[in-house]
Amino acid sequence: MKSKLFISLILTTIMILMYGGCSEPSIGKSQFIFENIFIERIKSSDGDRQRIRQLQLNTSDSSIYIVKIQAQLPPPTGSALHVYLGDTEIEQYGPYTNGIYFKVYSEETLNILLGKELSYSIDRDETRHLTGIIVPNSDQIKNKDSAYELLPDLLKCFQEDE
Repeated sequence: MKSKLFISLILTTIMILMYGGCSEPSIGKSQFIFENIFIERIKSSDGDRQRIRQLQLNTSDSSIYIVKIQAQLPPPTGSALHVYLGDTEIEQYGPYTNGIYFKVYSEETLNILLGKELSYSIDRDETRHLTGIIVPNSDQIKNKDSAYELLPDLLKCFQEDE
Protein backbone atom coordinates (compact mmCIF):
# COMPACT_ATOMS: atom_id res chain seq x y z
CA MET A 1 0.00 0.00 0.00
CA LYS A 2 2.80 2.41 0.92
CA SER A 3 4.62 1.70 -2.35
CA LYS A 4 1.50 2.53 -4.43
CA LEU A 5 1.07 5.81 -2.56
CA PHE A 6 4.76 6.61 -3.02
CA ILE A 7 4.61 5.88 -6.78
CA SER A 8 1.45 7.98 -7.10
CA LEU A 9 3.16 10.87 -5.29
CA ILE A 10 6.21 10.61 -7.56
CA LEU A 11 4.06 10.56 -10.72
CA THR A 12 2.06 13.58 -9.52
CA THR A 13 5.27 15.49 -8.77
CA ILE A 14 6.66 14.67 -12.24
CA MET A 15 3.42 15.87 -13.88
CA ILE A 16 3.52 19.14 -11.94
CA LEU A 17 7.16 19.70 -12.84
CA MET A 18 6.62 18.87 -16.52
CA TYR A 19 3.35 20.69 -17.13
CA GLY A 20 3.33 23.40 -14.49
CA GLY A 21 0.39 22.01 -12.59
CA CYS A 22 -3.04 23.51 -13.17
CA SER A 23 -2.05 27.14 -13.41
CA GLU A 24 -2.45 29.16 -16.61
CA PRO A 25 0.66 30.03 -18.56
CA SER A 26 2.11 33.34 -17.45
CA ILE A 27 2.46 36.33 -19.73
CA GLY A 28 5.98 37.48 -20.42
CA LYS A 29 7.10 41.04 -21.10
CA SER A 30 8.31 40.07 -24.58
CA GLN A 31 4.78 39.15 -25.68
CA PHE A 32 3.69 42.82 -25.70
CA ILE A 33 4.79 44.96 -28.62
CA PHE A 34 3.58 48.56 -28.51
CA GLU A 35 4.11 50.46 -31.75
CA ASN A 36 2.43 53.87 -31.74
CA ILE A 37 -0.25 56.14 -30.26
CA PHE A 38 -2.84 58.07 -32.27
CA ILE A 39 -5.42 60.56 -30.99
CA GLU A 40 -8.62 61.37 -32.85
CA ARG A 41 -11.10 64.06 -31.93
CA ILE A 42 -14.72 63.12 -32.63
CA LYS A 43 -18.16 64.57 -31.96
CA SER A 44 -19.60 63.10 -28.80
CA SER A 45 -22.55 60.76 -29.05
CA ASP A 46 -25.56 60.67 -26.74
CA GLY A 47 -23.86 57.87 -24.81
CA ASP A 48 -20.68 59.94 -24.47
CA ARG A 49 -22.64 62.94 -23.17
CA GLN A 50 -24.35 60.67 -20.64
CA ARG A 51 -20.94 59.37 -19.53
CA ILE A 52 -19.68 62.97 -19.17
CA ARG A 53 -22.65 63.72 -16.88
CA GLN A 54 -21.94 60.56 -14.85
CA LEU A 55 -18.32 61.64 -14.41
CA GLN A 56 -19.57 65.12 -13.44
CA LEU A 57 -17.18 66.80 -15.84
CA ASN A 58 -17.66 70.48 -16.55
CA THR A 59 -17.15 70.73 -20.27
CA SER A 60 -18.96 72.73 -22.89
CA ASP A 61 -17.07 71.03 -25.70
CA SER A 62 -19.13 68.74 -27.91
CA SER A 63 -16.08 66.62 -28.75
CA ILE A 64 -14.31 63.72 -27.11
CA TYR A 65 -10.99 62.08 -27.89
CA ILE A 66 -10.26 58.51 -28.93
CA VAL A 67 -6.74 57.39 -28.02
CA LYS A 68 -5.63 54.39 -30.07
CA ILE A 69 -2.60 52.43 -28.96
CA GLN A 70 -1.28 50.38 -31.84
CA ALA A 71 0.02 47.12 -30.38
CA GLN A 72 0.54 43.42 -30.85
CA LEU A 73 -0.84 41.70 -27.77
CA PRO A 74 -1.04 38.05 -26.73
CA PRO A 75 -4.43 36.36 -26.43
CA PRO A 76 -6.22 37.07 -23.14
CA THR A 77 -5.28 34.96 -20.12
CA GLY A 78 -5.93 35.17 -16.40
CA SER A 79 -3.25 37.87 -16.12
CA ALA A 80 -4.34 41.47 -16.45
CA LEU A 81 -2.56 44.11 -18.54
CA HIS A 82 -2.41 47.52 -16.85
CA VAL A 83 -1.66 50.43 -19.17
CA TYR A 84 -0.27 53.78 -18.02
CA LEU A 85 0.37 57.14 -19.67
CA GLY A 86 2.85 58.83 -17.37
CA ASP A 87 1.53 58.15 -13.86
CA THR A 88 -2.10 57.87 -15.01
CA GLU A 89 -3.49 54.35 -15.23
CA ILE A 90 -5.95 53.77 -18.07
CA GLU A 91 -8.66 51.93 -16.19
CA GLN A 92 -11.00 51.13 -19.08
CA TYR A 93 -9.95 50.27 -22.59
CA GLY A 94 -11.26 48.10 -25.38
CA PRO A 95 -9.89 46.21 -28.38
CA TYR A 96 -9.68 47.44 -31.94
CA THR A 97 -8.14 45.82 -35.00
CA ASN A 98 -4.59 47.03 -34.38
CA GLY A 99 -4.45 47.18 -30.59
CA ILE A 100 -6.47 48.89 -27.85
CA TYR A 101 -8.31 52.18 -27.50
CA PHE A 102 -9.91 54.32 -24.83
CA LYS A 103 -11.92 57.54 -24.67
CA VAL A 104 -10.96 60.83 -23.05
CA TYR A 105 -13.97 62.97 -22.22
CA SER A 106 -12.37 66.37 -21.55
CA GLU A 107 -9.62 68.51 -23.01
CA GLU A 108 -8.30 69.07 -19.48
CA THR A 109 -7.75 65.32 -19.01
CA LEU A 110 -6.22 65.02 -22.47
CA ASN A 111 -3.73 67.81 -21.70
CA ILE A 112 -2.52 65.83 -18.67
CA LEU A 113 -1.72 62.85 -20.93
CA LEU A 114 -0.03 64.72 -23.81
CA GLY A 115 3.73 64.13 -23.97
CA LYS A 116 3.65 61.29 -21.42
CA GLU A 117 5.34 57.93 -21.98
CA LEU A 118 3.34 54.73 -22.40
CA SER A 119 4.19 51.99 -19.91
CA TYR A 120 2.51 48.82 -18.67
CA SER A 121 2.57 46.21 -15.95
CA ILE A 122 1.18 42.71 -15.68
CA ASP A 123 -1.14 42.07 -12.75
CA ARG A 124 0.06 45.35 -11.19
CA ASP A 125 3.41 43.84 -10.34
CA GLU A 126 6.15 46.10 -9.05
CA THR A 127 7.74 46.43 -12.47
CA ARG A 128 6.42 49.04 -14.90
CA HIS A 129 7.78 48.32 -18.38
CA LEU A 130 8.60 51.47 -20.36
CA THR A 131 7.89 51.40 -24.09
CA GLY A 132 9.63 54.55 -25.30
CA ILE A 133 6.37 55.60 -26.98
CA ILE A 134 5.24 59.14 -26.20
CA VAL A 135 1.68 60.48 -26.47
CA PRO A 136 1.68 62.93 -29.41
CA ASN A 137 1.22 66.67 -28.97
CA SER A 138 -2.09 68.40 -29.59
CA ASP A 139 -1.07 69.51 -33.10
CA GLN A 140 -1.02 65.83 -34.17
CA ILE A 141 -4.66 65.12 -33.21
CA LYS A 142 -6.79 64.06 -36.16
CA ASN A 143 -10.34 65.40 -36.46
CA LYS A 144 -13.08 62.94 -37.37
CA ASP A 145 -16.71 63.79 -38.06
CA SER A 146 -18.12 61.11 -35.80
CA ALA A 147 -17.46 57.87 -34.00
CA TYR A 148 -19.05 56.06 -36.96
CA GLU A 149 -15.79 56.53 -38.87
CA LEU A 150 -14.17 54.33 -36.20
CA LEU A 151 -16.73 51.53 -36.47
CA PRO A 152 -15.04 49.56 -39.28
CA ASP A 153 -11.86 49.22 -37.15
CA LEU A 154 -13.79 48.26 -34.04
CA LEU A 155 -16.07 45.79 -35.82
CA LYS A 156 -13.16 44.04 -37.56
CA CYS A 157 -11.76 43.18 -34.15
CA PHE A 158 -14.89 41.23 -33.23
CA GLN A 159 -15.26 39.61 -36.66
CA GLU A 160 -11.75 38.16 -36.47
CA ASP A 161 -12.68 36.25 -33.31
CA GLU A 162 -15.41 34.26 -35.09
